[in-house]
Amino acid sequence: MDAMVDLTGGIAYIIPLAIVDDSNQLTFFKTMYLAFVNGCFLTCDRLVSDDSDEKGLVNKHAYTITNVAFVEAGSDKPYELLCIRNPFANSMEWNGAWSDTDEDNWSKVSEEEKARIGFTPNKEDGKFWMSFENFRTEFTYVQICTVSPDFDDNMHPQGATNPQNLEDPNTKLTDEDIQTRASEMQKTEMIPLRENLDRFSLTPGNYVIIPCSTKGEENQFLLRVYSAKRLLIKELIDPEEPK
Repeated sequence: MDAMVDLTGGIAYIIPLAIVDDSNQLTFFKTMYLAFVNGCFLTCDRLVSDDSDEKGLVNKHAYTITNVAFVEAGSDKPYELLCIRNPFANSMEWNGAWSDTDEDNWSKVSEEEKARIGFTPNKEDGKFWMSFENFRTEFTYVQICTVSPDFDDNMHPQGATNPQNLEDPNTKLTDEDIQTRASEMQKTEMIPLRENLDRFSLTPGNYVIIPCSTKGEENQFLLRVYSAKRLLIKELIDPEEPK
C-alpha cells in the first residue's frame, strides 16, 4: 500500500473483506464500482495458509482488479462481477462461477453486453471474472488507491480556496476536554503500516482529532482530512510554546 502512495501521491486504504456480508454487500460493491469508473487503482490479496488451491487461485498472492461491472444476464437485477488478473499472466485462473470456462452463466449474457465489459475468454492469460459474492469469500483484502478522493459522494477534498480555521485556535485541551462527557465517536485501529486511513460519518459540531501511536513511539506525522461538506479545521497551538 505504501508503494502505491509513493508512486501516485494519492491516498490508499484497505477494505478487509471479512466485514462484508449479505446485508452490506451491495454497498461495498458500489464503492468498488465508483472507484473503478473514476480511475482508481484496485488490487486484492488472498492470504490463506495453503500453498495451492484447486479453485485456480494462488494463495498468499496479490491480484489486480481490472474491471468492476454490473452485468445484465436476463435476471431481475444485474450481476455484480469483477475482472481480476494474476500478474503472473499464466494459466492459473479461477475455475468457478463466471470463470472463462463457465458456459452456463456466460450463455445468459448477450454479445453486446460481453463487448461492453470487454469479456474475452482466454484460459492462458491469468485474467478471469468472478461474482462479488465469491470474491468476498475467496479473497482477504481490497486495496483502493486514488489521487482524487471524491470518487464517491462520501469523500470530497477541500480546495485551497476554502478558509479553514477554528474560532480560537490558540487554545490548549483542558482536563475537562480530556475527560470527555460525550461518547467517543470513533477510533482507528493500530496497524503496522506507515499510513492509517478511516472514514467517519459525523453530525455537525466540534470535534478533536488526536493522533496517537503505540506507547513509547514518537514521530512526526501528516494529517489529511477530506469532507463532503464545508470543513473548518486547524491545528490547536499551545500559546506558551516558543514559535
